[in-house]
Amino acid sequence: MRTLGNSIRRVPPAAAVKILRQGFVLPTPAARVLFKDILKPEKWHRKWIYKVRWNQAWWGGWIGENISKLDHDGMMNRVARADIIFFHVHGGGFRIGKYNMFMDTYIQLLRVLKVKFNVDALIMSVEHRLSPEYRYPSATEDVVHAYDHLINTLHVDPSRVIAMGGSTGAALILEMLFITHDPSMFEIQADSIEGGSAEAIAPELPRPASLIISSPLVTEQTTSESWRTNTKYDYISQITAKKIIDEYFEERSPDAPPEACLLGLADMQTGYNAFLPQTLMFVGNKEVLRDDALDFAHKAEQDGVPWETIVEECCHDFFFVREVVKDKKVLERADEIFADFCYRTVIGPRHAEERSYRRASEGLAAVPEEQHDTESYVDGSSSEDEFHEALTMSVDSNQSGTTAVSEESSKVSTVSSTNTSSTKKKSMTIYV
Repeated sequence: MRTLGNSIRRVPPAAAVKILRQGFVLPTPAARVLFKDILKPEKWHRKWIYKVRWNQAWWGGWIGENISKLDHDGMMNRVARADIIFFHVHGGGFRIGKYNMFMDTYIQLLRVLKVKFNVDALIMSVEHRLSPEYRYPSATEDVVHAYDHLINTLHVDPSRVIAMGGSTGAALILEMLFITHDPSMFEIQADSIEGGSAEAIAPELPRPASLIISSPLVTEQTTSESWRTNTKYDYISQITAKKIIDEYFEERSPDAPPEACLLGLADMQTGYNAFLPQTLMFVGNKEVLRDDALDFAHKAEQDGVPWETIVEECCHDFFFVREVVKDKKVLERADEIFADFCYRTVIGPRHAEERSYRRASEGLAAVPEEQHDTESYVDGSSSEDEFHEALTMSVDSNQSGTTAVSEESSKVSTVSSTNTSSTKKKSMTIYV
């Protein structure tokens, strides 16, 4: 019998949006039952999964090619040899979700890097405690512990790490980066995973090489223009937003400083450059969180963070939730930009250092840039391409812009792999 998880990949994007919209407004127990089936990996996914049970540091799983049958030592050897480690946190409104909830997307991203740049990558996909059983800052604490484990226990060089997440997963990564850049500012008090209470002071941790976020949740406010105009297109609604806030956050004191809550980061006017690495953000032009995400990006850009924003005519978190994407070219462009960004921020600098070392120590001439294969890397064997479609709507030409978008950004352009990989701009906002 075909499961709902299989079925949702086979329905039209508009129907997938409706299913997701109804699922997110359900009471948490019912939503978990529904999404447990939707998010269940298929049989062919299993060889890509190495599950990690709670080990006093983190739980979730590693995602990579042919890793399911490795023993612990074999898995650690793969981690040590990987060119890139993605530190990934799933979305789900803090109340649902699992480490393996976007297996089609994870596998496609790993294949893109392998085919285009011959890059071997792994995803460390982290789970966290869920609301309403565990409220703020329990999930943040779990993410901090997992990143600490990656850097200080597994001894992975942060220059090989790209942090990655969508929606509330992006929010958790943003706060993790914020509180670990200067732990003296914070003292986290949260329930322990095993019951009772536990006090934890976040460790000071180095930033990853770069950050990739999709449709980040950056504020609890729902008053921006995109909340008014895009609710009819998106699967995130006012009801969903209220459930997320009510179930995860304690009522915030009126005199509490912005940093008292992870969604207070958007209230900051400066200081982003202190904790954010170079960043790539995907956001949907038809999602309710669009304006808040673009405003956040604008503040980070103004503060000196190298930031690239990609806006497509899609709804919430289209980069990970590919069932809502109708136009396959949207995903092809996104994958192309993703791969080039990963290469530029991790592999390229490493090669530059190697060339510099060779010239200094051996007097060698500069090594010319490698030529990379730019042919299509969409998995031809996947019969599910037809399910990766998006909700695309006509754009209201009179729609007002946000403070994060310059007048020139309204000019639509397509980003090729060549100009993306070679750009020297510090930050940019791109409409495609």
